[in-house]
Amino acid sequence: MKTGLYWDGISNAQYHALSETPKNHHFSSSQLKKLLEDPEKFYRLYVSREEETENESKNYFDIGSYFHTALLEPHLIKTDYVVFKGTRAGKMWTAFQEQNPGKTILTTRDHAEAMACVDGVRRSPFCLDLIQHEEARYEVSVFVPLHGVRVKVRFDILALMELGSEEESYGGDLKSMAGSCRDRHTMRTALSERNYRLSAALYIDAVNEWIRITKAPFKPVTQWYWIFASKKHTNAQTVRMTPRDLEIGRAQYTKALTTLGENNKHGWTFEDGPIELSPAQWEVDLWEKAE
Repeated sequence: MKTGLYWDGISNAQYHALSETPKNHHFSSSQLKKLLEDPEKFYRLYVSREEETENESKNYFDIGSYFHTALLEPHLIKTDYVVFKGTRAGKMWTAFQEQNPGKTILTTRDHAEAMACVDGVRRSPFCLDLIQHEEARYEVSVFVPLHGVRVKVRFDILALMELGSEEESYGGDLKSMAGSCRDRHTMRTALSERNYRLSAALYIDAVNEWIRITKAPFKPVTQWYWIFASKKHTNAQTVRMTPRDLEIGRAQYTKALTTLGENNKHGWTFEDGPIELSPAQWEVDLWEKAE
């Protein structure tokens, strides 16, 4: 895929399928997270191609997908989704799948949880303002080189303001969650455990690199918002990225890209042998005091 920003014309399925050949691979944030988490697994999936990526649809992904589509591309709901009034097993389930090829199937419970997220966002004027801004575009794909590595990102929401505008360009990401969006600890945990900061920093730097390379007449993205919506509590909360969030996320993706570049240059090797894991300081303090 050529370097560029694509406002439309690329579906989510096409985006994930694009640039997956070894000679023209653009790495996504989820792949870079895998590299930090498990370099050997990353190597087998995306370098040596010894393993195939998992394509099985999980119901929690289906819920999130429906949530995104209902808010950002509602015209696709009737063509891309269908609700099954039963459980994912048995002859009726098999027959229903055969009758709806290519469609994402949700159970009634899945659909209820997805709609709870949608309704939560619709109840938040601030969330709606971000989504419905006149400059906001949805499912925007960007392909650029960063630190010598080709990367790809796909924005849920991207609002690029023209030079001279008094407003700041921003990006945004819709996130569904089980807990309440009024619980700050739950959202902070999600940002950390799921490496959402890495993704946001990569997205910001990717689109800003595209603006720099092409000299596009837009203000660089300086603001990022995570829109959390609860599947259980029917509420939503916007979390604005702080400078420290951006710093951490940038350090994470930069480490992944640097590791990738070095291994591609010098060859992928994995050490085999014993390692030592010293106890955490809190454990040392706890048990030294207990003696």
